[in-house]
Amino acid sequence: MIKRILGIFIPLMICATLVAQENANIYRVVYLKPKAGQKEQFLAGLKEHTKKHHSKGVSKVRTHEVVSGDKAGWYVRSSGPFTWADVDKYEADHNSKAHAAHGAKVLGPYIGDRVGPMYWARRDDMS
Repeated sequence: MIKRILGIFIPLMICATLVAQENANIYRVVYLKPKAGQKEQFLAGLKEHTKKHHSKGVSKVRTHEVVSGDKAGWYVRSSGPFTWADVDKYEADHNSKAHAAHGAKVLGPYIGDRVGPMYWARRDDMS
């Protein structure tokens, strides 16, 4: 009897886990602050890097400027919605040598502070 219950229960749990991973509700978020006096260079590098590495597919990024509050003057870069499998693809691309080298060249010298990456989950049940 226990074998029969386990024979039914374990496959159901595996299927539930697979379905749960297909729910695309994960967002990747990074906060960036340009170095003082280098906002224009930062924005030019951000534009170039976005065009080259973040304009389509799973790597598409949206950029927002914080215009009030404690983080005014910062920029927020967000991607998603992702499944966790998409996050793995995004990180593999993001950590490639070509991507990292380009970011270090056109953005690195102009970033004064950075927070993240962090991952957010959308909560429709609370919205």
